[in-house]
Amino acid sequence: MLVAVKDEALWLELSAPLEKHFRVRRETDGLRAMDVLTLLRPIAVIAESGLPGLSGILLARLIGHNRFLTCLPVALILSRQYLIEEFWARESGALVVVQRNDARTAVDAILGATKHMKPIPDNDWDQAETNIIAQGGPAAGVASELEGQLIGASILARLGEIEIGVKPGGTQQEGTIPTFIGKALSALSSVLEFALVAVSIFDTCDLFIVENETFKDVLDRDWFVRETINSCELYITPDKSIKEPSVNILPPVQHELPGPREPASTYFALPLSGRSGIYGLLSIMTFKQIAIREYYLHTLSLIGTQLAVTLERALFYEEVRRLSVTDPLTGLSNRRAIFARLEEEFRRSTRYGSPMSVAVADLDNFKQINDHHGHYAGDAILRDVANILRKSVREVDLAGRWGGEEMALLFPQTTLEGAIIACERVRREVERNITKFHGLELQVTLSIGIATLEPDKICPRSAESLVNLADNAMYLAKTRGKNQVATYKELEDQPYGSEPKIVAEFKPVDFGI
Repeated sequence: MLVAVKDEALWLELSAPLEKHFRVRRETDGLRAMDVLTLLRPIAVIAESGLPGLSGILLARLIGHNRFLTCLPVALILSRQYLIEEFWARESGALVVVQRNDARTAVDAILGATKHMKPIPDNDWDQAETNIIAQGGPAAGVASELEGQLIGASILARLGEIEIGVKPGGTQQEGTIPTFIGKALSALSSVLEFALVAVSIFDTCDLFIVENETFKDVLDRDWFVRETINSCELYITPDKSIKEPSVNILPPVQHELPGPREPASTYFALPLSGRSGIYGLLSIMTFKQIAIREYYLHTLSLIGTQLAVTLERALFYEEVRRLSVTDPLTGLSNRRAIFARLEEEFRRSTRYGSPMSVAVADLDNFKQINDHHGHYAGDAILRDVANILRKSVREVDLAGRWGGEEMALLFPQTTLEGAIIACERVRREVERNITKFHGLELQVTLSIGIATLEPDKICPRSAESLVNLADNAMYLAKTRGKNQVATYKELEDQPYGSEPKIVAEFKPVDFGI
């Protein structure tokens, strides 16, 4: 029986019951215990987690990965009441994990697991001692490599489970970076105590913060944000700035390790590095003395490495998703995104009986601007109009580019009267706007058509029919002189759900063939 413990009182407590059944060998160093394991293969192992050289947790992990020792019963006794230590102990594959004050349970578990095993002859012990001295300790140097593999694999597995929610095709809630970061930092709270933790993304100038409600009476969020910004400035490139980040407070966690708090907090900042270099920062504030321990710093660096890899992949998926639903010129939602949202709101309105309105807007005389000043001038006007639309609608509304010079506006839970007010505001803003392009001052106007779904009355058959009504109303505004708003109720003999009217007669061209 191998007992790897450094604490003298613990050794005395364990040795008395064990020596009644086994010849017991004690080691006080983890690497020395590993040497005994490789050369002797004892009947069972009881190890203290806080061994020097190689911790009992890593010792148990090594045993589980060795094909000759994999069936060896291992009992782990935790040296400290730290959540992070208990987590890695239970990840190690030990037969039983107990606290220091419950060491007898470890003895009972080992006795139960070895009652049918044959004890090792005494002469094998003597030969093993000679071999250990001669070889000088074959297990040296394995600790840091194994620790990195263990922590890295465990953290990566947890982050990998969360990562599923940010791939393209997920729901709108799952496909957001804040959701992913919130879940990732909450998962890390199971192995790392913090009062505040934040992830900064340089490209978007976003700062995502998770608070620990257990420490809310001593939190200084403003100080933490300032320190995080100062840390970001050390890594960010000169062409970027994060002095005024968008601070996002994510859902909090609540956890605390046993033991007293330190009077002062400890702050850490780790850069998040990917294929294109450093793209963000992980910052943590904690009040535990554990924060100054070397293995805690090592664990934190491994967590930062794994988080950087997974978060970079999540950002890539989010960028792909964003590009697939965004118009590249204006930055507004594209036709695909508009129609997907329109279908969703149409179903919601018909189910719950709430109104919704759709507006189609067309830039007046836009072709003449392209013909006289070039398409780059037209692009500048489109971008200006897009900015006006973006600023003029509510957060719950949707502004998008329907195609060419046509824009679309979606107003959920909005009556016709409310949509008219919103569209008139947009029309006036566009009319007043002056686009400056290479010394030119260009102005455009909008013709807007509105259609409203009213479930308590006769309503269009589909979302497409609703858009057709708005499109026809927009053409009505054009025929009335442009730069105005028209509604579907002004259409003559236009029943709900009908196909769009033909606004221009098609005439075949005679090529003289």
